[in-house]
Amino acid sequence: MNRWDHFAGIALRVYLEKYSTKQDAMDVTALAAAVADRMIELSPPDSESAPVEKEKLDWPVGQLDISKRAYRCFKHNDIETVGDLVRYSPRGLLRFQHFGRTSLRDVKRALAVFGLSLKGN
Repeated sequence: MNRWDHFAGIALRVYLEKYSTKQDAMDVTALAAAVADRMIELSPPDSESAPVEKEKLDWPVGQLDISKRAYRCFKHNDIETVGDLVRYSPRGLLRFQHFGRTSLRDVKRALAVFGLSLKGN
């Protein structure tokens, strides 16, 4: 787990708990990251990365910054968690009705924020 994974988790918690927009949460998190860069170097033990990774995979796909079209497509195809989503390849997702290149790009970006990617990427 790198330092940006840690701050991506903070951004999600800040967004869910206190702020009304994702941009507000990301701004607060960027400020926290800048302060932390000057004060300490984050290097959590490797033993912590497995539980954090599992925690990410258990998040509902609705917590990702994706379009409503992509979200509805995932719900229609019984993709409920991030873990379900990362089991698909980009080609597999593009086979879903109403899921195109723009939705795929948005999903890849949303996963990348949390250090995750689709199968085969």
